[in-house]
Amino acid sequence: MNHDDDDRYTDWRWLACDAIGQIAAFTTAGSGPIPRSARATVDGVDAGVHALPIRGAYRLIPHDGTAEDWISCAQRGLFAYDWSDIAADDGGYAYELLAVPLAPIRLSELPSPLRELAAATTIAHIVFGENDLLSRSLLPDTEFPA
Repeated sequence: MNHDDDDRYTDWRWLACDAIGQIAAFTTAGSGPIPRSARATVDGVDAGVHALPIRGAYRLIPHDGTAEDWISCAQRGLFAYDWSDIAADDGGYAYELLAVPLAPIRLSELPSPLRELAAATTIAHIVFGENDLLSRSLLPDTEFPA
């Protein structure tokens, strides 16, 4: 990932693994925090996700805006979160769950190198889909785009 002044306007996608091995795709909306462990992996995520085969149905969470990107992730087994201006319980902004796969993919099922990209950021105290909002305080060692 190229860290220049334009990073704060770029919609980055990063992956993480949860406590039970499920995978989520997080989209920064140009300003969302990224765990340091995921910053070096964002360049390969989009191509890797789009190369995954469609696994099945999904549940879309009602929200404003277009949903194609999040539907595409959920069809491939990934929980899809987007940085939002919705306030979380801790008063800060949060990643909002927008699409839930009905057939979630597990870390062990991902092909390499996507498996390594997702494994780089593990959120061991979270199970994706249990909370609609994931605040920055719940994510490991995050920083905002420059």
